Amino acid sequence: MGVMESLSNTNQSELLADVREGFSQLEAAISTASPPLCKRYMTPELYQELVETVRDLAARGHRRVHGAFEIVGTEILSVDSGEPGPPSARVRLHAISSLVELDQRHRVVQGSEELTAWSQDLAARRLETTGRWIITELESMSVQGPVAGPSGPPLPTRDLTELEKRERESKEHGAAFVSATLNFMRLQYSGS
Repeated sequence: MGVMESLSNTNQSELLADVREGFSQLEAAISTASPPLCKRYMTPELYQELVETVRDLAARGHRRVHGAFEIVGTEILSVDSGEPGPPSARVRLHAISSLVELDQRHRVVQGSEELTAWSQDLAARRLETTGRWIITELESMSVQGPVAGPSGPPLPTRDLTELEKRERESKEHGAAFVSATLNFMRLQYSGS
């Protein structure tokens, strides 16, 4: 049975939305050294690991930051119906950001400010009490490399055509404005 078929009792978009929100809050909590920001998005055990990581960094006078962080895609790797318990899933997030560790003066002590594409696998479980998916485990992270262009999907052809039309109209308007200005200046100069 494929991943999509095993999701018959689980709303895929809800799963991915909850995981995206939870991971975004986790990143914010690490970057700002404020673990409480993400407490409700993860298990108590994972939250405690996060608190210890932030505490470790602070003891060294450091902070971990994923600058310009953006999740650009998500995919469901597997789903377990959880019978008799709550359903669980493995999800892969695709993101771009800088990956740096900063000292107290905001100097980079590890990593790079260059935007990098990376992915993070994680496990999630649906809470029976709220129906919300929470992160239960951070699994492997892999770095694909530097980002060298737009991170989003390409614009549809019709949008490109519309943009080209607007750009052409803007250039024509600009040329007409310059021509009118020059004509006005010639009239002013010849009339004096």
